[in-house]
Amino acid sequence: MKKVLKHSAAALATGGLLLALYEILGLFPFGENTVSWCDMNQQVVPLLCEFKDILAGKGSLFLNLQNAGGMNFWGVFLFFISSPFSFLVIFVEKWQMLRFANLLVLFKMMTCAGCASVFFDRAFPRLRSVFGFLLSVGYSFCGYTMLFYQNVVWLDEMYLFPLFLLSLLRLEKTGSFVPYGLCLAAMITVNFYLSYMLVLFLILAAGLWILFFAPAKNRGQRTVQLAAGTIGAALLSAVVWLPALLEYLQSARGGNLFKSLSSGSFFTPFSTIGMLLLCSAIILPAFILQTVRCINQEMDRPRELYLLLLFLLMLIPTVIEPINKIWHTGSYQAFPGRYGYMLVFLGLCLAAGLLREPESPVRRSSPPFRRLMTAALFALEIFTAFTAVSLLQNHHKTLSVYTRTLWGNDQSLRTFLFFFLPAAACAGLALVLYRRRAFSWRPMALCLGALVMIESLFYGACFFSSKSDHSFIDAVMLEDQIPDDSFYRVKNNRKNYDVNLTGAMGYNTLNHYTSLTREDYMHGIRKLGYSSYWMEVSSVGGTLISDALLNQKYTIYRQGTAPDAPFYADGVYCIAQNEYSLPLGLITGADLSGEETVPLSARPRAGEGLLQTLSGDVQNLVQEHTPTFLHNVSISRDGDFYNITRQGSGDSIIEYQLPPSDQTRTYYFDCFDSLKNNLSEPYYKAFSVYVDGELLAKEYPTQSLNGVFQLTVGQNQPVRVTLTVHKNVSVRSFGVFSVSHPALEKTLSSVHAARMQTDKNRVFGTALAQEEGEYLFLSLPYDEGYTARINGQKVPILRVFDCWMAVPLSQGENQIELRYRPPGLTAGLLLSAAGLVFLLLCGRLLSRRGLRLRFLEKPAVLCLSLLTAVTAAVVYLMPVIVYFVYHFFIS
Repeated sequence: MKKVLKHSAAALATGGLLLALYEILGLFPFGENTVSWCDMNQQVVPLLCEFKDILAGKGSLFLNLQNAGGMNFWGVFLFFISSPFSFLVIFVEKWQMLRFANLLVLFKMMTCAGCASVFFDRAFPRLRSVFGFLLSVGYSFCGYTMLFYQNVVWLDEMYLFPLFLLSLLRLEKTGSFVPYGLCLAAMITVNFYLSYMLVLFLILAAGLWILFFAPAKNRGQRTVQLAAGTIGAALLSAVVWLPALLEYLQSARGGNLFKSLSSGSFFTPFSTIGMLLLCSAIILPAFILQTVRCINQEMDRPRELYLLLLFLLMLIPTVIEPINKIWHTGSYQAFPGRYGYMLVFLGLCLAAGLLREPESPVRRSSPPFRRLMTAALFALEIFTAFTAVSLLQNHHKTLSVYTRTLWGNDQSLRTFLFFFLPAAACAGLALVLYRRRAFSWRPMALCLGALVMIESLFYGACFFSSKSDHSFIDAVMLEDQIPDDSFYRVKNNRKNYDVNLTGAMGYNTLNHYTSLTREDYMHGIRKLGYSSYWMEVSSVGGTLISDALLNQKYTIYRQGTAPDAPFYADGVYCIAQNEYSLPLGLITGADLSGEETVPLSARPRAGEGLLQTLSGDVQNLVQEHTPTFLHNVSISRDGDFYNITRQGSGDSIIEYQLPPSDQTRTYYFDCFDSLKNNLSEPYYKAFSVYVDGELLAKEYPTQSLNGVFQLTVGQNQPVRVTLTVHKNVSVRSFGVFSVSHPALEKTLSSVHAARMQTDKNRVFGTALAQEEGEYLFLSLPYDEGYTARINGQKVPILRVFDCWMAVPLSQGENQIELRYRPPGLTAGLLLSAAGLVFLLLCGRLLSRRGLRLRFLEKPAVLCLSLLTAVTAAVVYLMPVIVYFVYHFFIS
């Protein structure tokens, strides 16, 4: 009980300190503001809303139709919200979810402190409890928390890491590897992506210890036990990593490794990644002092040198950018230093080594000297506190730049150094004086405690966001406002909120943004004219034709922008039913076996071609219009590309004078070229768009609006479209197009529909085929996890039109059933069951009963040696060689 209270003290102190910060910043529960921003807003919180629906029985953890038209949710869960704390959402209303994010951060930071306290207590038995307590609180408020708390599942890795290290220590001391296997499996489970970095660390740490520090008498035995624990953990967590890995490999996240390593700067963006170290002032002084002790051969235990070497290994990637990229699987978009919790914790372990009681008596300094040094130390600490207050009052905007841009800059780094330097001097002086016994542990604890509190509040005020959640509440209050029991999808006319929020409302949608968006889905959706960039797909854009084909039955608008009277409006948003919409399943006589892709050309025609194929109706639905006036600009064709070139001086204008049409037409403008998922493209912001003199888009295309742009709906009246050209572009799809409503309505009426329903991991229904050879087209994104049965017989599923599905039908009535299971899940479950048996059985034989497999010991040590050497070469040498070869011999 005493131990529990001791470790709870660090957690409670962390909670109290964070709540004080919440009070200062006006954050919930003391105000209405939220710490949620960036990825927490865009991904974590919307996914937690969907997880709440899943826990309530409204959805599936496997097939989720509220994302990307229907996707594998298992990998998404494992990437973003697979934390035990996520299950608390069952007690939270959706409109409160951004405020609940404050509590998630609070609970996880408290857990970080508690777990760190357990580690320091057991790994450093000669460390006074008060120092373990303070280092644990410092760990919970470290730079990793400050930079990455918005990716809140990463904090789960952070609090498990001390327990993971403790399990390795237990393995080294006693040979018991079951706790190690369970900890490793737990870390893989809470975040599949970061576990890659954990495995790199494990190979380097284990190899370094076994090869250079482990006693020769049990080196082989410990290597075999380590291997058994690792194999057991890999098998036990197979249900996690195998499906997640397969889903990741289908995503659009890939890239050219060597191109990534050779690009950019040789040194890391220290203004950002450097905060991992700067936010804990004790780490760098501890590192320097331990290095001096190593040079002077003052280290009395091999473990101290081992910790120092591990810290150095983790420090190198925070300095050398190509190595940093390898630690991030080859590249990263933002958040450099995602492995940083390991670096910080090892740094705090170096400090713990200095703070522990010496094993031999040390002569104490004279009382006058002790008093003088104590006074100097606390004067320096007061100066540090004064500096913190002054900087927050006068330079807060500079210090908080990260919360606006995701990056620090040179100015913010210089400003932070004004605080860090006196704080580090204070920590360093305190460590030196304490090691020399210039004062006792009590003033040292007081000094360190004050420093931890000052640092925590100062950096918390700089890095913790405080934003209103009113816009989020306005959006999620749209839930349950559509009185329709059929299967339908909801789209957005503009990106008025984060794309994942439509799914968070409980609506099926094409929208999605996570690292697991499928590449073929992104390509297919772009070709049909919808907006997309990086890993985000949006339902913004498209045409009447593509909306109808993809069952987009309703649209969410900002209040007052809906084209017709909406059936729901609340003063902020309104929802209107779209004029045309087809059901989920369409029966076609076309041979879809050869329709694998959609050509990348004029995007408004892509939907037309797809609908003509499915319906068999070849009448023209889309008309391309010719410019009637060009000023200071030329338009030419070069194969598949349109070249728009500015000429002369002054404004460059392209104008379309479109005569009145005797039928209702919707007019569109498109400018598009690449299927790549770049953050920006050369043709972005190339045009300003006017209709009848009214400015509709100052800049088009853009990151959030690069789908087909709807201009207007007209009948019996001329339309004037004016494009102001801002730069030269070369694109595959360009021009003004229009869709005929009567022609579209006639074509849609000729389409035969199936009666399809959805139920968690199942899509089922009936379809009547007039003759043999017909197909059922499903506007569900293709995934290898589906299996299809027609009248009880298994049939193949075709991937058609880039990313959609079709199944062959038999003549007459067809009973259709598609079931979904994430690829790799069954194999993963079997491997996990085997892993549990393996881990427990081997744990009993190899640790409890002391069985030694001597014939495996030498091969195991050799394999670990080779693995460590190869890993070190790939991680620390290869990226540097690639960088210099490219810059000195190729570029």
